[in-house]
Amino acid sequence: MAGHHPNDDRDRVLAATDLLSIVGEVVALRPKGREHVGLCPFHDDRTPSMAVVTHKGGFGADAFYKCFSCGAGGNAIDFVMNYHKLEFREALKFLADRAGVELTPWEGQRAARRDGEPTRDDVLRANEIAQRFFRRSYADEAKGAKARSEVARRGFEAEIVEGFGLGAAPASMDALVVGVRQNIANGVANFPPFEAFVQAGVIRPGRGGHIDLLRDRLVFPIRDDMGRAIAFGGRKLDPEQEPKYLNSPESPVFHKSKSLYGIDRAKRAIIESKTAIITEGYTDVIACHRGGFTNAVATLGTALTREHARVLRRMSDNVVLLFDGDEAGLKAADRALEVFFAEPVDIRICVLPDALDPDDLLRQEGGRERFREALDRSVDLLTFMTARIRAKFAGRGLSGRQQTIESTLARFVDLGLNSMSGLRRHLVLQSLSDLFDMSARDLDLLCQSMRSRLQPMEREAGHDDPQSASASRGAATFEVPLSTPGGEARARARRAAERRLLAILCTDPGLASVQVSVEGCGTLPLSEAIAPSEFADHGHSAIFAVIRDAAEEGRAIRFATLLSDLADATLKRLASDLYTFGEDLLQAAQSQAAMAGTRRSAAEEVVVSWSDLENLERRARLRNSSDRSNGGHAGEERESSLRSVTDEGRSAASGSAARQSDVSDINGSDERRASPRSATEQAAIDRLARARERGHDATAVSALFGRRSSASGAGARTERAEPHGTPGRSSNQ
Repeated sequence: MAGHHPNDDRDRVLAATDLLSIVGEVVALRPKGREHVGLCPFHDDRTPSMAVVTHKGGFGADAFYKCFSCGAGGNAIDFVMNYHKLEFREALKFLADRAGVELTPWEGQRAARRDGEPTRDDVLRANEIAQRFFRRSYADEAKGAKARSEVARRGFEAEIVEGFGLGAAPASMDALVVGVRQNIANGVANFPPFEAFVQAGVIRPGRGGHIDLLRDRLVFPIRDDMGRAIAFGGRKLDPEQEPKYLNSPESPVFHKSKSLYGIDRAKRAIIESKTAIITEGYTDVIACHRGGFTNAVATLGTALTREHARVLRRMSDNVVLLFDGDEAGLKAADRALEVFFAEPVDIRICVLPDALDPDDLLRQEGGRERFREALDRSVDLLTFMTARIRAKFAGRGLSGRQQTIESTLARFVDLGLNSMSGLRRHLVLQSLSDLFDMSARDLDLLCQSMRSRLQPMEREAGHDDPQSASASRGAATFEVPLSTPGGEARARARRAAERRLLAILCTDPGLASVQVSVEGCGTLPLSEAIAPSEFADHGHSAIFAVIRDAAEEGRAIRFATLLSDLADATLKRLASDLYTFGEDLLQAAQSQAAMAGTRRSAAEEVVVSWSDLENLERRARLRNSSDRSNGGHAGEERESSLRSVTDEGRSAASGSAARQSDVSDINGSDERRASPRSATEQAAIDRLARARERGHDATAVSALFGRRSSASGAGARTERAEPHGTPGRSSNQ
């Protein structure tokens, strides 16, 4: 993987990291056999399709995750990078800090910043520095006096202040600005550039220069689920100041539509209770946590969004929206209906008694019990909404009822009713059936006849019809079949044999040192017996190249290390698939051996799989020899035809010209009309090229020349002799 330094840091961090804990902090996991499964956070997962594999316990480099739906997979570093959107070094440092591993000092990331342009890490560092500034101001006898007075009035204990990181913004216009500029002028090491504080939003342009965003306010740090400050909210301390609450603007690290206040402290309770409570403000969250309801979080000036729901449903089954019964709360419930239709999450509405907010209710005598009772009385969103519709529906005339039914169905269709899963859609229609006193079937027909008002807008925005898009995609991925008789079946057999061999290697890359029998060469380590370019599949070739390189360097690598060395996400997914397949193969082989009263090791399975691959190779050589004996140059013409198609017509043009004219070309017709003697010479050159690629010494090279010295091998290896050719494309296919 490009950019990491050095490999031993990575290996030490992986060995000390509990992958189950890392994934389990953001995804609700449950045991299933030897694995743990949960909803994949990397796609719109509706049923648990991600597995965390920890056959040797949660710690160690052997642990990895794999989604069987979208293909996401990797080790603990990959998970942190992909879920939290971190660079490699950031993810490595995060895991190292958790595990207590000291990393080798490295300055490469700072050097990667372009002149004057802050990185995402700079913005996070700016927020971290601002958070420390607000905490120091809170502790200052003079600067933090008003903030401490407000905290005392609300009854917040010291542990609450510390846990939520409450701070104070001084009344000065530019206290933070002055401090940042002083540190930059003094050349403080690793201090972010001034522009990073502007991008973070804690400093903003004013009429006479830059000023602090928050002034004379009680400060609430807004953190992500990793506990990093990504923004700030401030409550006014001066009664004359407006607005009452002020938030940081959106930034490279802060997006209101997906951020939740208190998620860093609530995520464990949300996962354990399978329920998330959504409140309307910072102090409501703190009040809930003080009252023992630690699964409470708050949206940040927005209603519940789809992005919020996607984050929460990976941790919980239920979302409870907490309202005090005012009109704003009812409107928020209306907007939550869109989330209900878009995401498979159960949303419930809890209206607190006497129009009290959580802070007021929980500070009353018996407030906790009343709060709990209100939660128990919460109703699902659909019931809440149908009750409101029923209130409008009752007492209206025929036209009024018709209008209510049509407008309700039209809105539900717009929100995605027709695209909901069958059972969920049926339950919605059944609720409407009871409401409107119409059969669910009639309502279904009405909904089907309605075209969503969103569809015309989507077409105007340039979205193609799904069938047309599908047809277009199909045309782009059309595959030309092999032209040789039986060639397609032979290619499938070849790839299947490669896959089996590589799958077993993925379970333990150290098996590449197993000695295997090579025709005409005696025995060689598997890493020397076959070159990456001899694999028919590009992905197989790239994965084996990493295993081969480690074996040649004398490095003992595990599967998680292999994943880290594969920089491409597609290769990581393929390697994860192969690992799972290899585990299944070995388990099946062990079961068969046990039934026969014998035992067979993984190394023996490697030998068997290699023998299968060698047998296919031997049959291909015999078949090619037979083709030349019986059909003259027919086999070569078929091979030329196949290459001309797969090489996008490059060889077709030259081959066609050679056949249609008397002009001989040393790279064209002369090569196709080669005598048996020249074919033998070409085969020798092919074997020498492969031997050099494998790094064999002179003795091994001599053995390889003896392995395929007959003219029968000439046609089988021509393609592999090209030093820059596509890996694994050979006439054996």
